Amino acid sequence: MAAKKAEEEAAKRAEEAKQARTIDTDYFTMVLPDWFPIDEYEITSMNWSSVGAPAAFRVSKIGGNQDPNQDADFYIFAYTEQPSFGACFSTVVGTTSGGLKVQIAGGSYGAGSDGSIIDDRPFDMDPQSYANALAACVTLK
Repeated sequence: MAAKKAEEEAAKRAEEAKQARTIDTDYFTMVLPDWFPIDEYEITSMNWSSVGAPAAFRVSKIGGNQDPNQDADFYIFAYTEQPSFGACFSTVVGTTSGGLKVQIAGGSYGAGSDGSIIDDRPFDMDPQSYANALAACVTLK
């Protein structure tokens, strides 16, 4: 009986953890991988409909004090016309059944305060590998 209860509790915790790592829209579903430290990040819905992106989310370090050399912040968005902003990494995940493109982009952009180029290594991955790892977590609708 105790083993069954422990199993049910573990399943409940696993489902709650999955829900905390899930972004679900009419255009895509993204389930962040188990290795992503979601308890250190927040998911914020962005209103980019005026620039042709009816679904846009920012995943960012809580408090925003992330070391710029480990910048794992990113945006995921569905769009008809690509919003214009700078990003260290970017990948188009694909096209939805309704014809919208879904893209992941983020990281530090440009130079640090001392003028040096910022070399992002989110979770010790090169930026494009990180973008590709995130893209693999997306299911298009």
